[in-house]
Amino acid sequence: MATKNNSLQEALERLSKMNANPRKQNAKYFQCKEGRNDVLVLPTAKDGHPFAEWWVHKALIDPSKPWIAVACDKHNDGGECVICDMAQTLKDQNFKGNEAIWKPLEAQKEMYSPVVDLNDIDAGVQWWSYGRSISGQFETWLRNIEEDEKPFYDMLAPQKIIVMYDKNAAPKDKYKLDRKNLKPLDPEVYDEWFATIKPIDEIRNNRKSADEKEEILGNYIKGKEKSLKAMSVETAKKTETPAATAKPTAKKTMVEEAEEEEEEVVITPKKKSSKLNALKDGDDE
Repeated sequence: MATKNNSLQEALERLSKMNANPRKQNAKYFQCKEGRNDVLVLPTAKDGHPFAEWWVHKALIDPSKPWIAVACDKHNDGGECVICDMAQTLKDQNFKGNEAIWKPLEAQKEMYSPVVDLNDIDAGVQWWSYGRSISGQFETWLRNIEEDEKPFYDMLAPQKIIVMYDKNAAPKDKYKLDRKNLKPLDPEVYDEWFATIKPIDEIRNNRKSADEKEEILGNYIKGKEKSLKAMSVETAKKTETPAATAKPTAKKTMVEEAEEEEEEVVITPKKKSSKLNALKDGDDE
């Protein structure tokens, strides 16, 4: 056991000497391998904890590539986001009827933590993106912490996180986490690691300008209208209701209104307001 700890310490010291100019290093992402993974979760010098949230809108640019996302300025910075605004407009207009359109527009939270793979220490600091099963386990550990305990990411009392990964298991069972105490490491090693940890908004560089978001959103709306119209025509052919027994219709959705008028919804500028306001105003007429 002593030999293994000495080997770990030597590898960490070797890594410290390698990081002569960390600013030139690109961000790297950690991915669990099948079976056992040993990681050290690092707090950031800025926040004092390892949990970085990043909110995005997914699958708007290319539905077949959901990993291509657009950062949400509203959730990340408290700014304005035309995508969030449109989702809310569609909800207010007809929550149930427009659900197929506004649901994919909603912002989704991504979770990241800087880690060191203890089985590949020379790789340096990497960013680990994980889902609810892992974040839930972290929350449970922190919620049940005793008064004399340190959190698992405390560098004065570090803990190794053991992640057992089974890619063939059900989503909730893919990851099993455990932890074990580690011997405190050289503070200079931590300083070198902290120097390589950039803010999450620099790591997830997927921000778009307001104009770019409006263009992306406009293309998304047109694509949705086209697919929903095709579905409506197909459904009408299969289930036609006689006029005498037809039920009172609910408030029309944006797609249904566009079908009746036989015209597409057009996004046009209106004074200094967003080009998407034209779509909102058209729904209120």
